[in-house]
Amino acid sequence: MDEIQDNSREKVEVKATPLPWKPLLVVILIVMSEATNLVILFPFVVFMVRDFGITDNEDRVGFYVGILASAFPFAQVISSLPIGLASDKFGRKPILMIGILGASFAMLGFGLSTNFYAALTFRLIGGLLNGNIGVAKSVLGDVTDKTNQTRAFSVIGFVFGAALIIAPAIGGYTSDPAGNYPNSIFADIKFFTTYKYFLPPFFGFLVGITGFILGMILLKETLPSKSGKEEEDTTKIVVENIESPIQLEYDSNSELIEEESKKVVDDIGESSLLLQPTLNRKKTIWGLIKDPKVIGTISLYTFISFITIIGDEIYAIWAVDEINSGGLNFSSEDIGLTLAIGGVFLLCIQLLVFPKLCKWFGSLRLYQLSLLFLAAVYFSLPYINIPAKDLYKNKEAGNDILIYQIELWGGLMLILFVRFGSNVCAFTSAMLCLNNSVYPENLGSINGLGQMTSSLFRAAGPFIAGFVYSFSLSQNLSFPLNFHLIFILNSILCIIAFLVGFILPRSLDKPLLKQS
Repeated sequence: MDEIQDNSREKVEVKATPLPWKPLLVVILIVMSEATNLVILFPFVVFMVRDFGITDNEDRVGFYVGILASAFPFAQVISSLPIGLASDKFGRKPILMIGILGASFAMLGFGLSTNFYAALTFRLIGGLLNGNIGVAKSVLGDVTDKTNQTRAFSVIGFVFGAALIIAPAIGGYTSDPAGNYPNSIFADIKFFTTYKYFLPPFFGFLVGITGFILGMILLKETLPSKSGKEEEDTTKIVVENIESPIQLEYDSNSELIEEESKKVVDDIGESSLLLQPTLNRKKTIWGLIKDPKVIGTISLYTFISFITIIGDEIYAIWAVDEINSGGLNFSSEDIGLTLAIGGVFLLCIQLLVFPKLCKWFGSLRLYQLSLLFLAAVYFSLPYINIPAKDLYKNKEAGNDILIYQIELWGGLMLILFVRFGSNVCAFTSAMLCLNNSVYPENLGSINGLGQMTSSLFRAAGPFIAGFVYSFSLSQNLSFPLNFHLIFILNSILCIIAFLVGFILPRSLDKPLLKQS
C-alpha cells in the first residue's frame, strides 16, 4: 500500500465502456417509431379531417385537427406508468415487443381509416401501446454504465429530434399520391384514391415492424431478475501507475473493501467523487422532485417540448389555410418540401454548428439564446401571409410572379431555418442540462420524469393550438386577436422559458461529477 500511496498522484484513467450497439439499435428504432407516430400526420391532417366531413364549418377544422393530433400523446400519458411497472415485473423485452408491434398495426389502421372516429380510435390505441418510450430508456439504463450512459442518451436525443423533422417531410410528400402526382402510377390504382393518406402511416408501420423484427433477434432480456444475472452495483476504477494497474471495488451495501484504500481515494482528488458508493448518490423519484435544480431542468425540457409541438401543429394548420384567412394556401406537398429542406439544415446544425455554440456559450445560455430567436420566429411567421397575398393578386392579374415567389419562399425558408436551428440547439441543450443535474445513477429516473411531463404537454399542445386558432378565425377579430394570436402566445411562452433559465446555475453546463 505504501507503493500505491507514493504513486497516487499518477494519472487516473477511467476506461469508457463501448456502447452496446445491438440493444441501442433496437431502442433507436423504437424511438424513431414513437416520434414518427407522433408527428407524421401534421402535413396532411387538415386535408384528412376535411375529407372525413366531420364539420362543414371551415373555422372548426382546426379544432378537430387538434383532437386527432393530441390523441396519441394523451394516450401515452395514461399508459406510460402501467407499462413501466409491467416491464419491472414481466421483463423489458416482452413489453417492448408487444408495444411496438401493436402500435405498428394501429398506425396501419389509422392509414386505412375512412372516418374521423375510426382515425381517432387508432390514434388512441397507438398511443396506449406506444407508452413504452420510458421502458426503452430503462433498457439503456440496464445495458450501460456511468462511463457510456450519457453518450447513449445523447444518441437517442439526436434520433428523436431528427425524426421529428424527417417524419413530417415524408408525410407531406407521400400523402394523397394519386392527387399530388396525377401522372404517376398511383393515379391509376383505386386503392390510393380511396385511402389517400395510407402511405405516411405505412411508413410508420415499416419503421415499427423493423424495430420489432430486430428486437426479437438482437435484444436480450435486460431486467436483472429475468436475465439470470445478479443485480450488481459495483463501481470500479483502474488506477494506473508505472508498475501495474490496481483495481479498487466498492459494493453498494458495504464500506470500502480495504480500509487502507481510503487514503488512496482521498489523494486522488477529483476522482474520489467517482468512487463514492452508488448507494450514496442514488435518489428516489421523490428525492429528485424535491431538488429545485431538477425541477428547473425538467421545466426547460418541458417548455421546449410544448413550444415545439404547438409550432408544428399550428404551422400545419396555418400554412394550408386560405390566404384571405391569413394562411399560405399550401398543399401537403409544399409543407413536405419546406420540412425536407429544413430537416437537412437541422442535421447540419446538429452535427457541425451546435458543438461549437455549446462550447462558446454553455448549454444553459445557449438554450436561452435559442428561445429568444424562437420568440422572434413565431412572432414573425404569420407576416409571411403578406407576400403570399401579393403573389396571389399578381397571379390572378396575369403579371410576372417570379419576384413574389422569391419573396414568399425566401422569407419563409429564412424564418424556418432560424426555427429549426434554434429548436435543435434548445432541445439538445435542455437534454444536456437535464442529464447534468443528477449523478449518472439517476439518469434513467430524471429522463423518465422529463418524458412524462413533456408527454403531458405534448398532448395538450395540439388541442390548445387548434382551439385557439379556430377561435381566432371564427370571431373575426382584429390584430392581435386574429390568426396572429396563437403565434403571439407561443412567443410569450418562449420568453417565459428564457427567463426560467436565469433561475438555474451555470454549473449545469457540465456533468454533476465535474461540478463537484
